[in-house]
Amino acid sequence: MGFSILNFRFSIVLLVACGFAVFSARFARAQEVWTITTADFQQRRAAVFAIDANGIESRDPAGEARRIAWNDLLEISRGTEPAAVSQEVLALHLVGGDRLIGAPSKLAEETLTWSTPLGEFSIPLQSARAITRGDGTMADAPQRDQVLLGNGDTLEGVIDSMDENAVTINTTEPQPISWDLISSVRFAGATATEKSTGPTFRIALAGGSILGAKQIELVDSQLQIRTTDAARRSVPLASVLSIEQRGGPVTWLTDLAPTETIQRPYFGADAAPIQINKSASGAPLRDGERTARGGFGVTSYCKQTWNLTGEYKAFRAKFAMDGALPYANVTVRVLLDDRVAYELADVTAATESRLVMLPLGNAKSLSLEVDYGKTYDVQDRLNWIEPALLREVPATQPSR
Repeated sequence: MGFSILNFRFSIVLLVACGFAVFSARFARAQEVWTITTADFQQRRAAVFAIDANGIESRDPAGEARRIAWNDLLEISRGTEPAAVSQEVLALHLVGGDRLIGAPSKLAEETLTWSTPLGEFSIPLQSARAITRGDGTMADAPQRDQVLLGNGDTLEGVIDSMDENAVTINTTEPQPISWDLISSVRFAGATATEKSTGPTFRIALAGGSILGAKQIELVDSQLQIRTTDAARRSVPLASVLSIEQRGGPVTWLTDLAPTETIQRPYFGADAAPIQINKSASGAPLRDGERTARGGFGVTSYCKQTWNLTGEYKAFRAKFAMDGALPYANVTVRVLLDDRVAYELADVTAATESRLVMLPLGNAKSLSLEVDYGKTYDVQDRLNWIEPALLREVPATQPSR
């Protein structure tokens, strides 16, 4: 029996509704306990009982209540790794990083209507990157719309229409393709990211959806969300896995466009592409036992530079080799105004993950450099993990 989007939608709504009811009942009996990460990357466990425009209120195990303003807060999370998204569901990926688990309803006048357990979303087609099964594999936007089939074939053209049953792509003539046969759909012209214009929230939900929000508030166990498309939605707090503030006290370098990128392999003319929010080998980026919030995977030689505006006071990042690479050997540098502010030579796979914290002073530019080591560029794949600009210098400095 073929894959049915209608059955899928009904099942997902039913399962999510039942799950939400169970979670909500548990929440009524006991406050939710979260891992709270403050702007200085310190963590503690506490029960969160209020969320509003000013921040959160929590109670620690000793019963002491504490309010934390958003200016001092990076993230609250349940402290567990999210489960992989099932390959049986469809995920719509948007250019700003949102991911909506659901199914298409229709495509008309350059607007895609996407149905989810949270309701319908109207998505301008220019904001859609791809539709994949499960987490999917993201790639650069193609020159023309693409439909990738499960047998490995690719159809290129213009997507004319789409609904819960099929996608119609116009190659030389319109061809309706059943979702049963489709591996993914990629839209032409969509860029990988949109740059932040102010503080926003990134909300990860049970089931795999990720929502961007401008405002959030907790009301009667429901998280009230004003999404970045100005719609207002409500989800049970029990369905929320994490809430990360972006563009607040911490700004990730992956959200900022570099002013200059230099790549110069020692052997050969073509450098491996810089991986954004992935490891250098294209795998999920890890920070020890957890998935990292973002970063870059690079090969030597690579230098990335960002202009600084004076609003940030410190730089923070970790770095490590991308796996067990016996011949890898690089020199890692952080430069301020093209002067070395941090340097570590002979970085190998045996080098433990290092944390770098630097005050920026009056620097006008920041550069991350990975240089050749003793083995030229053989196996030189390094990950910059969670490189960030901080609005305040943390009071507690790292020991290494």
